[in-house]
Amino acid sequence: MRFLSISLICFFVTFSSLVFGEQQETLIFGVHPFKNPRQIYKMFRPLTNAISQQTGKEVKIVIGKSYEDIIDQHQQGKVDFGYFGPASYVNARAKTNIIPLTRIKMKGRGAFRGVIVVKKDSPITGLHQLKGKTFAFGDPESTLSHYVPHYQLMKAGVMVSDLKDYIFTGTHDNVALNVIHGVADAGGLKPAVAKQYLNRGLRILDKSEWIPEHLFAANGALASENIHLLKNVLLEMDLIVLKSIKSSITGMETASDRDYDGLRKIIIEVNSNDPIATSIKQ
Repeated sequence: MRFLSISLICFFVTFSSLVFGEQQETLIFGVHPFKNPRQIYKMFRPLTNAISQQTGKEVKIVIGKSYEDIIDQHQQGKVDFGYFGPASYVNARAKTNIIPLTRIKMKGRGAFRGVIVVKKDSPITGLHQLKGKTFAFGDPESTLSHYVPHYQLMKAGVMVSDLKDYIFTGTHDNVALNVIHGVADAGGLKPAVAKQYLNRGLRILDKSEWIPEHLFAANGALASENIHLLKNVLLEMDLIVLKSIKSSITGMETASDRDYDGLRKIIIEVNSNDPIATSIKQ
């Protein structure tokens, strides 16, 4: 009886620790610093709260110091899943095992286009006229503020060596402000940011080809049941919650790695044929 009692106690202690341990499990959600931290927390807190409620797991938000930093944190196992810009995902996938979960849809489409902007009163009417001018990029790892506009310039016959100068400003907003204030003659932006600054003196000069949208991806080291759970929760997420990230989001769709093969080619083309220094000037 004494042996049986001890065995039962051990069983219940082990069972309780398994059950309550699972309830107390914490997932770390990583985001690249595409806006200031306060804005990012405001955008993603409704989502992480909803995930916590639906999974029974605490979800903490971690914001990378840079686009590269959040990739490093995935590689080091410090982040369980996260929100990626398309280029960040491609670069992260090349370094570590991350698994695409879902991609956001805007107006029913899981793809978007980048824009190159100039001042509204600029005499520049074509990309070829940017030779001898100064160009503003955002973060070196950014899809629409670096890789895509860089590729647009290359296709127009404008290489880095043809520019008077170029700067990496860190964020999309900084790109817009540098162009507005005349620090740069042109810059690469996502359409949503460009739209915010059109009435402050910007003009869209050129649009890119369609690029697959931002996505959620999981660290490959995360337990498979958690990966499956997160994917299902994200696919069924309330649209009101998703709109806290972007008001124009219309839903989610399943994402796969092959969806990003076109962008992968763009990144390789830029890095191989027109590599540039990536020091950031605010």
